[in-house]
Amino acid sequence: MAGADDFNPALLEGGDAAERLFTNTLFDSLLPCASTPESSCELAEHLSMLNEVLFCAAVELRETPEPYGQLSLVSLADKEVHMQHEAGKPSQAVALLHHLLKTHSCIDRVYIDNAMLSEYGPLICDALKRSLSIRALSIDIRGSVVEKYVDDALFSMERLEELECLALSSCDELWFFLPNIVRILSSLTTLKIAELRLRGSRARDLVAALKENSTLKELSIHGSVICEAGRGEFAEYLKINTSLITLTIGADDVSRRNCFNWTAEGLLVNEVVKNVNLSNILFDRVNAQLAAQIFSENKTIRSFNVVYCPQALSLQPNTDYNLWHAPLSNNDTLEELSLPFSIWNPEQWAEFFWTAAGKASLKKIAVFVHLTAHRHLQALCKVLKESGAEEKVSLGTYFVRHNVDLVYSKAFSDIDMFCFGDQLVRLVRLLQPFNHITSIRFSVRMGDPLLASSIAAYIQGTTSLQKLLLTLYCDDGDTEENTNTSWTELVGALSSNTSVKELGVYVDINYDDSDEQGAINAVLYQEQVERLAQAMRCSRTIRRVNFGAEHSAEVATFLRCFSEGIADNYVLVGINLCGKLGTQATRDCFKVRDTVRRNCGFLAQATHFIRRHRLDRRSAAALEQVWRHTGLLEELAEQQSLSVAEVTSVVRCGLRSFEGLHDFMRLSCVVQHSVVCEPVQDSSPQLDALNEDCWRLVRRYLVLHDVRRSREPAPRSQH
Repeated sequence: MAGADDFNPALLEGGDAAERLFTNTLFDSLLPCASTPESSCELAEHLSMLNEVLFCAAVELRETPEPYGQLSLVSLADKEVHMQHEAGKPSQAVALLHHLLKTHSCIDRVYIDNAMLSEYGPLICDALKRSLSIRALSIDIRGSVVEKYVDDALFSMERLEELECLALSSCDELWFFLPNIVRILSSLTTLKIAELRLRGSRARDLVAALKENSTLKELSIHGSVICEAGRGEFAEYLKINTSLITLTIGADDVSRRNCFNWTAEGLLVNEVVKNVNLSNILFDRVNAQLAAQIFSENKTIRSFNVVYCPQALSLQPNTDYNLWHAPLSNNDTLEELSLPFSIWNPEQWAEFFWTAAGKASLKKIAVFVHLTAHRHLQALCKVLKESGAEEKVSLGTYFVRHNVDLVYSKAFSDIDMFCFGDQLVRLVRLLQPFNHITSIRFSVRMGDPLLASSIAAYIQGTTSLQKLLLTLYCDDGDTEENTNTSWTELVGALSSNTSVKELGVYVDINYDDSDEQGAINAVLYQEQVERLAQAMRCSRTIRRVNFGAEHSAEVATFLRCFSEGIADNYVLVGINLCGKLGTQATRDCFKVRDTVRRNCGFLAQATHFIRRHRLDRRSAAALEQVWRHTGLLEELAEQQSLSVAEVTSVVRCGLRSFEGLHDFMRLSCVVQHSVVCEPVQDSSPQLDALNEDCWRLVRRYLVLHDVRRSREPAPRSQH
């Protein structure tokens, strides 16, 4: 293992390795964990400094809304991004991570990616073993050799509530600890092992342990476990279970049919499972009949989703899916339903849509229409409009190739403009009236200013579009003048748009920078990318940004410009990149990530206030930022499934509780009770003498973050 000599847990415990690997004073400056149910740890005040180090290990600490004052360790690892760090920095980051996990109980949610597990497995697992506070763990063992130290670490987590193990193939090494965790941990409520294949006695042991468990509320499991455990074993588990709410099953070609047979037998008796998700399940005459019985007899299931992998879409010959039609039409319990279109003919779907339109209980229907069945879409959309069911039915993505005949249907909110040239110019001009379109993709030839102008006009005029994905490319013969014109049109439209919340741009422009003209083109394209980055950074509505480019130079240019002054952006809550990052681009990437983390922290604190109505300095400061930035206010409303008006009312109520002088100073820890100023000889104004109107004027320019927090207790009054 790389770095094994440096990462001897015994040395770290004594502090020697920490001193050698971590040459600055960060370890010395960290206070002991002070997290309690009523107060947060000091660590939360220094997340930017800590994350600058942890970033080199592709992880970061984030605030979570619940429980109060807790932090999560999230992974920033992305196979689409390759970052370059200074030598030794990743080792320092892992040393800090080890120290934090074993000493700070405020970190209760942890994600460990496969690269970190492969490189630093013993050290990371030692930290997990020493931590007594982890409630949720997601560990990616894909491509890793699972050693005994992984077993030991997982088995030592006595407070674990949520466990997710990612594994692409069979992993018998995990059989030892999984059944024991399921049996012994009375706190475990979520187990996600949908990719984990177990065989023979390993599968039987796990299902036997599930039968003994009475706390699991969510289970994701692979079909092989159900089949290998033996006929009836998993069905028996479902029959006797009284706690499970959500069941997710994924299957491979071997288990995709039989696993549902034995699941269905249990669901026919089970009275607690509300959500069923089936991925890549193959129905035959037997289990299709069982599914029909579930739709008829089960009065508990609220959500039933059948999802096929598109490349593996197949239906068993002689399977009679007509058996499902009457039970689903008469079912008054289901609220959400996802099915493949292929199970019925168009006439049966039309009849079902008419029934669904008048069924108040059924609120959401998703129909997966395979490419081979797209010829039926026009008839389906007509029925949906006539029946009034299009508000609750989604037909997926509408791929526009030759016309936009179906764009009127509200069953399509996601559009992919899979056409080019003059045809795309013509069709784009027809999109403006359709306000139900919230997501759209364009491929834009930048050497065609007429096309760019048409797309820019749509972007500038739309008020409903929330997600926009652009692929920008050039063809041989495109002139510099036309390309510049296209960039100007698109960047100008993006700058003036006020509805797009998520923007993705991929610059798919090839050039050979080894010759003179290629070098000139490289400079020109980078200048255009700078303009794009500035427009995206200054937007008050774009909350999520996705950017990639064919050349790493464009990615570096984007990050350099996008990161300049990014701390002034209070709406960005997500960033995804694609490309190779050099050392400087990696530093710029951290600036952006840190801003995203800060803004998400405001949302977490505001969420805590909405749920608990408990206000302290940090949640109050978050409310101030959410109130001042509409993008955060809208994001908070979406996360809480509330209207903007409802969230505005709650936030305003919280702000009013500390709008007065004494309340503000007390909450900012300047005083414990009230502000009292010493008398002065002259007639200069005193803070405690300000009336409400004057103080309100001061507060326009003063927020809690402006007041430096002292570690000393606040005096009873401040002179």
